[in-house]
Amino acid sequence: MASRPTSRADSRRTANGSRASEDVPKLLLTFEGAVSVGPEMISWCAQRIANLEIENCGPAGHQAPHDQPEAIAAAITAWALRHQLISS
Repeated sequence: MASRPTSRADSRRTANGSRASEDVPKLLLTFEGAVSVGPEMISWCAQRIANLEIENCGPAGHQAPHDQPEAIAAAITAWALRHQLISS
């Protein structure tokens, strides 16, 4: 795993080093039982990533898209509608 940013400002840097806008909406999908993003990492993200929404999509293993396709689609659709990224 890559090292964690040391500060809130560092956490807003994109892969190319530019600052990510605090106004840009972000969505983190989480899953019960998933080992890649556990409670500690979710908490870390919530505290450091501006304008982040966290949505739990239920139980899933390594292949979350296969385990929870409807929950994932619903979470992304609702988030995109809330931020007027798509229209209904």
